[in-house]
Amino acid sequence: MKQNPSLRKANEEARECIAQIVLFDLSDPRLSMVTIPSCEVTPDKSICNVFYVADADKRDGVASAFEKAGGHIRSLMAQKLGWRITPELRFILDA
Repeated sequence: MKQNPSLRKANEEARECIAQIVLFDLSDPRLSMVTIPSCEVTPDKSICNVFYVADADKRDGVASAFEKAGGHIRSLMAQKLGWRITPELRFILDA
């Protein structure tokens, strides 16, 4: 997907916000060693693909933790970013 400067800024804002939420606001021990290297927000900000890196032996637990905490992460993201639309979050393992 071609990115303009405003879309690149939105991607970086989303990545920083989600990384801070995972690091400071969630207490799930399965998400303790997860890194968020990048996010891709669609131009209309309706969907955000969140790429994460986790240890090979913990990937299934991390995937289920993100599935469980996705709504909470989205609501915290809405509070912190203040965008008109809060994107649907899709968590994708970055191999």
